[in-house]
Amino acid sequence: MKTEHKNITGFTLRTTKDKVIIEMPISNLIRGFNASPNNYSECKIKRGHRAEFAKWLAENLLDDADSESGDCFIVKMLDEVYERAFEDYLDFVKYPEDEDE
Repeated sequence: MKTEHKNITGFTLRTTKDKVIIEMPISNLIRGFNASPNNYSECKIKRGHRAEFAKWLAENLLDDADSESGDCFIVKMLDEVYERAFEDYLDFVKYPEDEDE
């Protein structure tokens, strides 16, 4: 198992042979919500409502994010990351021009 840490978010990503596991501390998600540059009204998560916020967040990550495609937020996020692989010519990706070799 390999573990990656991103100190700015506090998120931990682990990979196994079969899975990518993402851990997101609720306290960091609340801090990110409160400090979001899109939080123009300076909203805050109410004390004692951490579990409710976490449940809402988990449900919404799988909700429709794009009205045209119906893709959820996680699919949109992954598509943007996949685009990096398409463009960066990574060793683990087989590109069409590799067929000539």
